[in-house]
Amino acid sequence: MSDMIMTLHPQRDASNNQRMRLDVTTRQNLKRCCSGRYLELGAQISEANLNLRIRVSHYRPPIQQTLKSGPLLAVLSGCLTGITVAAPVGVGKVEIIERDDSLSARSTSATVTVSGLAVSAINNNDGKGAGKDSYTMYTGDGSTGAGWPDKSDWVSFENMWSANKATIGKSCAQFGVADNSATETQELYDAIQEVATSSKVDHRFILAVVMQESKGCVRAPTSTYSVSNPGLMQSYQGTGTCNNGGKVQNPCPKTEIVQMIKDGAIGTSDADGFGLATLLDKSARTNAAGFYRAARMYNSGAWSIPSSGNLSGAGATSCYASDIANRLTGWTTDQCGLVRISPRHALYISTSGPPRCPGRPVVLFFTGGGAPSALYLRLQRLLSVHYRVYFHDRAGYGDSEIDPGDAPQPDAAEDTVVTAQSAARELRELLTVIDVAPPYILVSHSYGSICARAFVGLFEPVQPSIAGMVLAESATELMFDLFQPSVPPPAFAAIAQGVDYEAVTHERERLGLTEEELEYVGKQLQKSARGSALENPRLSARQLLREQQFARQVLGDAPVSVICADFTKDFRLIYDEGVRLGHGTEAERRECSQFFERAQLFNDELRAGELRLSSCNRYRKVLEESHSLPITRPEILVDEVRWVMDRWATRAIA
Repeated sequence: MSDMIMTLHPQRDASNNQRMRLDVTTRQNLKRCCSGRYLELGAQISEANLNLRIRVSHYRPPIQQTLKSGPLLAVLSGCLTGITVAAPVGVGKVEIIERDDSLSARSTSATVTVSGLAVSAINNNDGKGAGKDSYTMYTGDGSTGAGWPDKSDWVSFENMWSANKATIGKSCAQFGVADNSATETQELYDAIQEVATSSKVDHRFILAVVMQESKGCVRAPTSTYSVSNPGLMQSYQGTGTCNNGGKVQNPCPKTEIVQMIKDGAIGTSDADGFGLATLLDKSARTNAAGFYRAARMYNSGAWSIPSSGNLSGAGATSCYASDIANRLTGWTTDQCGLVRISPRHALYISTSGPPRCPGRPVVLFFTGGGAPSALYLRLQRLLSVHYRVYFHDRAGYGDSEIDPGDAPQPDAAEDTVVTAQSAARELRELLTVIDVAPPYILVSHSYGSICARAFVGLFEPVQPSIAGMVLAESATELMFDLFQPSVPPPAFAAIAQGVDYEAVTHERERLGLTEEELEYVGKQLQKSARGSALENPRLSARQLLREQQFARQVLGDAPVSVICADFTKDFRLIYDEGVRLGHGTEAERRECSQFFERAQLFNDELRAGELRLSSCNRYRKVLEESHSLPITRPEILVDEVRWVMDRWATRAIA
């Protein structure tokens, strides 16, 4: 069964007759609209303005597919006198219930009733102390068996508040409005305690959601995605706000601050406006997993958990529940999610690792072509044990959005496609927004090395901003000239057709991820196809060639590590299996064989040339590994990052 909200908007046609515009949105897409989709259906009806809920069951085909296929309309009548509404073709049963559009009646009664989740008394010194400011990416069902933290691992409220207070105090600058005053920040503290007492929602859970949604800004703007998500907790159709439609209140009244917390923790008068209290009761758990499941439901707006139980699965922000779990155990400075870098789009970034020491480099990772950051999950985990790391997705990859201006038309000129240079500029904007200043150590894979070197080109002088680089199985300017028109050649597709890639390469097994993590990676790979299709690596390489970075030794004496593997190894395995199956013509097989020979001949030259970027360099050959080395053998990159960091530290001391 699926819910839809149908909102009728009064309009006048050319003859000044009253007509209604009907907007339809499935409930699953209402709360946060994580996927960015809006389902709308237009119709003309003659009646006063109404807000209706329609419950649809026994439908074929699914509602989303029907709505996406176009304005397919069927007339339904008799439910309300004189009203004719539009609904998807194929509906078996439709129930229309008139609903009050007013949100003036504010919910004040919901409380947690489940034993083990309800908090009977406030204790600011609950928990184990301050915890640790580090991030672990949790996946799975939220249980301790899946690695999620038990409630006994949570920090105390007092420590949690103290650790986040400075962030709360400067949280409004991100929205272009005045930061919280000391009084407003104290009133936020008091509001959380007050609402926690009345709702029996753990005050630490409320604070974690506040930090996740607004970082504590009392003037956080209202997000409007077919429904309104206002205030400190971006609640569902809430009424508490000090920034709605550009109307900003300064100071923000205490009553509004309390109402914003009530809207998120207790709920709103909207029929779908469940707060944390109700969602905890609906979580079907009596331990810490109940909080993580409630967080997932709060973010997704679906009010239920996927049948797989995976809290990072599709339908919500993949790391939302994980973020909440980390906040409850002491994390304050990491970030996982979308960051808006322009009015038109946002990029995904995941940060982890120990807090940055003053002046110490952080690690920026650049993914390969077609590869989202999720594919390098094991590398991020290993690096973040020692270093502060930032893994981002370029525009169109994973959850990152595409700037509408970057999407080329079929006949677009070369300069309208997405290049490594534009990706580098967007990364720099992203780092500016999240306030991550140089120095940086750049770590890259394949085409990501073109992007990383384009990023280097944004700094003049390069040092001290770029502290060093680790280039793993990199694409270079010369590679794109040597191998025309593509890597691998077009003939390879005919020979590889029907070959079981995993059976031949065992890459899935070598990734070292759980089944749930593999499922998540697979979905992120599918999403990334749109971004990869917009990129032009050859144009990017030609633009990079003009900088003459090798000839200029652009990194000076900053440490550079170059990792060389057997980049055609997996291609050859697939080719051999395809030939065994009888695939490909003689001409196609010959074309592939010539590619392999040429690649073997030039492999060392292509990689070793990168050493010219710096006078302080190291060359590591791992020819038993394939081009996927950063994914299957991430510890090798960790070793090289350690070498670069050690060289940087030695130079810094000197």
